[in-house]
Amino acid sequence: MQKRIFLNFAGLILICTVLMGVLSPGFPVLAAITVIILVLAHFIARRLTQKIIKPLTEVDFEGFAQSEPLYEELWPYIEKIDRHKQDLAEQLTTLRDRAETIEAVISNMREGLIILDEKGLVMTANKSALDIFDISVDIEQKSIQHIYRDPEFMKAVKECLEGAHLEISFARNERIYNVFLNPATNDSRSGAIIFFLDTTEQFKAETQRREFTANVSHELKTPLTTISALSEMMSNGMVKTDDIPAFTDKLLGHTKRLINIIDDIIRLSAFDESKIEECFTAFDIYELAKSVINALQDKAAERAVTLKLEGQPFQVKADNRLLDELMYNLVDNGIKYNKEGGSVTLGLCQESGWCKISVTDTGIGIPKEHHPRVFERFYRVDSSRSKKTGGTGLGLSIVKHITEHHGGKIVLESTENVGTTILCYISTHPNNTN
Repeated sequence: MQKRIFLNFAGLILICTVLMGVLSPGFPVLAAITVIILVLAHFIARRLTQKIIKPLTEVDFEGFAQSEPLYEELWPYIEKIDRHKQDLAEQLTTLRDRAETIEAVISNMREGLIILDEKGLVMTANKSALDIFDISVDIEQKSIQHIYRDPEFMKAVKECLEGAHLEISFARNERIYNVFLNPATNDSRSGAIIFFLDTTEQFKAETQRREFTANVSHELKTPLTTISALSEMMSNGMVKTDDIPAFTDKLLGHTKRLINIIDDIIRLSAFDESKIEECFTAFDIYELAKSVINALQDKAAERAVTLKLEGQPFQVKADNRLLDELMYNLVDNGIKYNKEGGSVTLGLCQESGWCKISVTDTGIGIPKEHHPRVFERFYRVDSSRSKKTGGTGLGLSIVKHITEHHGGKIVLESTENVGTTILCYISTHPNNTN
């Protein structure tokens, strides 16, 4: 604009100069006057230009409606610019909010997530994914090989980048992971999304289910086969009259064993499905313990095992029936797996709001490598001895569930050929129960 004004002035002056040159012989004077006029024209044009554009440079697009009046011709353009600016600001705010939301979701996911570009370079990886591979440094724009070099995993990544949808599994740090690999493509770019799902608990549950099914089938089949064989022999007249009482006793023993197994399974199923009613009442646990000792005196005497009760009377608020079963199972196990002439001690005491029930025997003990599994269903340290004693392999599992039902915990202390102590901490307050 400044240039245009200056050129207009210059053109006008030149025309005037030419005319004056034609009309007057004093050309040098006219030339000097022309130069002076051109200089003045330059400064005047500059001044006028600044005055014209000043309102435009000072316009406030945040509140232009309240600013000083501008050129009327410019208002439609200014309003259009402002509308575009507001639209862009809203879109940027929306994109920023979405990005922050996505970032928050990805960062707080328990599952691992890694996004790769078409070259297999890491675009983003959340904390859960880094924790899986024990990585504490920034790996963005680094190859996926910096995370995990397993050949099977790298093969799956390569196939995924080529467009395949895959699912693989691998174990790391004693955890089991299912990995889902999906290609991510658009018109201009491609890549891959890798999702890590921790399935350790599901794997353990499935393993326990299969073991439980196999163990139940085995435990039920053994007495049923014996009952069937004995019944068939008696039905076919192959048993002498004098032997019938002995056969009947065997049938009765195996039948009771079946009933005990089924009862224990039903009890455990009730615990699993949280169908055990909370029947908490106040009672003297010492008196309950005495009744358990009395009930098992004859069985202990058969093996020359001495039963002892230690502690003082005190009140607890718990399920009387379940605690009776808990102490009975523990003392009964102490007798079964004891040495002849040994002892079993049932102890009771209060510790910081907990009722501690301890059962200590001087029996065969449990090897250390078996400690983590003794409370599993049907798990036996010595299968041949367990069958002789008539155990179902479910007693300690039931004890553990009863303890947890009362909001407590169970502890095993055992040394092979020395003895075993099992400690059950029972919450005496019903609000602490599960």
